[in-house]
Amino acid sequence: MDEVHEEFRRAWAVSHKMTGERLNWPKGGWPYEGGGYWFDGLARLGYVLHDDALIQQAQRRLDVVVDHMNPNGILFLCTPFDHAAVDFLDPLVPAFKIASADITNVPLLRHVAAKQKPVLLATGAATMGEIEEAVSQVTGRGNNQIALLHCVLNYPTSYGRASLLAIKRLRRAFPGLIVGYSDHTL
Repeated sequence: MDEVHEEFRRAWAVSHKMTGERLNWPKGGWPYEGGGYWFDGLARLGYVLHDDALIQQAQRRLDVVVDHMNPNGILFLCTPFDHAAVDFLDPLVPAFKIASADITNVPLLRHVAAKQKPVLLATGAATMGEIEEAVSQVTGRGNNQIALLHCVLNYPTSYGRASLLAIKRLRRAFPGLIVGYSDHTL
């Protein structure tokens, strides 16, 4: 398991293309079962077993993806769900996106904020108070690089339920922050 499998290199050697609806991965783009979510499970298994060799193998495989994306102008981002994922992704990502389900996960917010990289906070179903607390947790660690991303927790979200006026409310409530949109429509 020390080498990046040639099958994996070939799977990522073709260009990825963005359509108006979704990212189309090439056939075989995730050649390992379960890879689309936990990146073939090696990193997760490595952390569970405290096996540095498995973690390093997962890192090398992910490096192939990142190396292919960056020269093609594709920014690599990944959403961590725990401290181990934050530490694993830190050398690879220019920013961290926090899933709306984790906007109230104070330990995760603090750990991400401590990395001193931009933090993209998906607001999802959060209340204004929860958003304020999340912003406070990040800025309380000396990190003022925050963007709020309005989204609706419905997959897919119909155009009529996208609630784009919420972006204006977020801009008024957080005038010093970048406010954007995390689109779940098709």
